[in-house]
Amino acid sequence: PAVFDSIEYINGTLNGISASMFTSESTSALTKNLNLNPQALIDLNTANGTTVSCTSSDSNVIEISGTTGIVKRGAGDKTATITVTVSHNGASQSKTFTYTVLASEDYVAVKDTYDKLDLS
Repeated sequence: PAVFDSIEYINGTLNGISASMFTSESTSALTKNLNLNPQALIDLNTANGTTVSCTSSDSNVIEISGTTGIVKRGAGDKTATITVTVSHNGASQSKTFTYTVLASEDYVAVKDTYDKLDLS
């Protein structure tokens, strides 16, 4: 059955995808945008009948725009999960990756200064 073969193909593909494919930074200390179209995913997208898509659990932390995961640093460290879905011949499977986006440097500097104030 083609669907079973597709699921085996998809699962094998997903097993080869890791969080480090999208960034050179630590997944627990992200400050730069994600590259959601590394060569392995480009190769998958060109395979017959295969599509790859990415979604974010929180677009206020990581917004998906084309093949880029735009990191939005703000007040405090925040977490978002990227879901990669591979579809082939009518079957789909997903894999998730969790990233912690660090607070903006401006926020950290202001907070550090505030924390040092003696308000007594």
